[in-house]
Amino acid sequence: MNLRKHVFSKKRTLAVILSTAMLMPSTSFAASSDTSALDELNAILATQQEQASASLLEETLGLSQLMQAASENGLQWQFTGGLLPETAELLDIPEDWSDTTFSLSGQIDPKLKKYLFEAGLQHAADALLDFSLYGDENLLAVAIPQFYSGSLALRSGNFNQQYQNSGLSELLGSDLTEDLPDVDLHFYP
Repeated sequence: MNLRKHVFSKKRTLAVILSTAMLMPSTSFAASSDTSALDELNAILATQQEQASASLLEETLGLSQLMQAASENGLQWQFTGGLLPETAELLDIPEDWSDTTFSLSGQIDPKLKKYLFEAGLQHAADALLDFSLYGDENLLAVAIPQFYSGSLALRSGNFNQQYQNSGLSELLGSDLTEDLPDVDLHFYP
C-alpha cells in the first residue's frame, strides 16, 4: 500500500509541475502590458478569422455569392406577416384582429445609388400605418400618409446653408443658424 501512495504522489507532483509550467507563460503574457503582445494577439485572431471556413448555413444558402451579387446589382425583398385565427385565440386577441398584417419591403440599387424602404400595418382592407423612406445621392424623403399627405425631405449638402435659404428659417428665425453645426449631409454611402 505504501508503494501505491508513493507512486500516486509522484504522479501528483509531476502533474502539479506540468500544470505550473503550462500556466506560467500564459500568466506572464496576461500580466504583460507590452503592446507587442497585444499586436501579436490581434494578428493571431485576424489570421484565424481569415482562415475560418464558412458556416454550413452560409455555404448552403450561398450568402457570400448573394452579398457579392447584391453589392453589384442591387437587392430587393418583401416580407408580409399576419396572425392566424388560432394564434389570435391562443393569445386572447379579439378574433377580428386576425385580419391584421404587417409588411416590410426594401429595394437597393447600387448602380443608380437609390434605395426605398417601406413598412405597413393593415387591418383587413384598411391601412393603419404606412411608412416610406427614400434616399439617393441628393435627397432623403420620408412619407407617412396617415399623418401628412406630402413627404418631408432633406437635400444633401451643407445643412446650415440649406436652413438659411429655406422657409423654415423665415418661420423660426435666422437666430438658430448660429447654433446649427456645419454638417454636410450625404444620404447614399
